Amino acid sequence: MRVFGDHTDQVTCCINIDTPNCIATCSLDRTITMFDHMHGEIIRKIDEKHDNGIRHLRYQKQNGNTMVSIGNEIYANVWQPESLVSDVHIGKLKGHKESIVDGQYLMKAPFFVTVDIKNHIIFWDIKTLTNV
Repeated sequence: MRVFGDHTDQVTCCINIDTPNCIATCSLDRTITMFDHMHGEIIRKIDEKHDNGIRHLRYQKQNGNTMVSIGNEIYANVWQPESLVSDVHIGKLKGHKESIVDGQYLMKAPFFVTVDIKNHIIFWDIKTLTNV
């Protein structure tokens, strides 16, 4: 058994990422950590772009190999985790007036959907980061 200890608060989500082959975790400490699970090493730690704790990570290999992080905010962050040398942050999905509680990719299509605490749903084109 391997233990990856890096977060300073409760871990809220864990996902598998294909490229690079790793595990990504998010936490209420406002960070995302990518672990090389084969070698037990941290590949990257993302500790910016969220003002509050992060609740969810969503990943889709199709349509650009993107990851979305959802925190206690009115926006969601979009990342391209395959880039290990440059900035992985692509942008933000902005449009909610209340905190987003969850989100999901729609099958293998380039669309993402978010829902906030008032049950407002927004559909996003993940390639252009605009609502449709």
